[in-house]
Amino acid sequence: MLLALFFVVEFKVSRPIIAITAFALLTVAAVGFAVVPYSWTAYLACYLVGGIGSGFLYTALPNLIVEAVPAEQQGISAGMLGVVQSMGSGIVIAITTALLNNNPVEAHIDVAGHASTQVIPQVFTDRGYTQSFWLVTGTTIVALAIAVLMRHGRKPATGGV
Repeated sequence: MLLALFFVVEFKVSRPIIAITAFALLTVAAVGFAVVPYSWTAYLACYLVGGIGSGFLYTALPNLIVEAVPAEQQGISAGMLGVVQSMGSGIVIAITTALLNNNPVEAHIDVAGHASTQVIPQVFTDRGYTQSFWLVTGTTIVALAIAVLMRHGRKPATGGV
C-alpha cells in the first residue's frame, strides 16, 4: 500500500491507473500460480506480485468510490465496498472449495491380490488447485476490463450555493 501511495503522491499517478495496475498485477500472479510448475522460488515470485497488486488495489478502490458518487452518499458507498468485497470473497471461496472437492486424491491399495481405491479426505490433486487459480484469473480479468472501461472522476459542479 505504501508503494501505491508513493506513486500517487510522488509521480501524480491517477487512482484509476493504480486500480488498473493492481488488477493487471493480480492477473499476472493468478496466471503464474496456474501455469508455473511448483517450486518455492516461483511461488514466492507469484506471491510477491500478488501482494503488490493487492496493496495497489486496497489503496485505489476506496478513493475511486468516493470520487464516483455524490458527496452525500460517500459514506454509504465506502461501506458497501466492504460488503461487496466480503461477498465476493465468500462466493469465490465457495466455488474454489467445490472445485477442490471435485478433485480428491485417491489411494489405490493392492494387498495380497485384493485391490481397492479409497478417497483420502481433505487432500486434493493439483488439478483442483489449477482450476481454482484459473477461476481467480477469470475474475481478475473481468475486474481489469471493468476498471479500464469505467467512467473515471466526477463532473465538476456547475452551480448551487
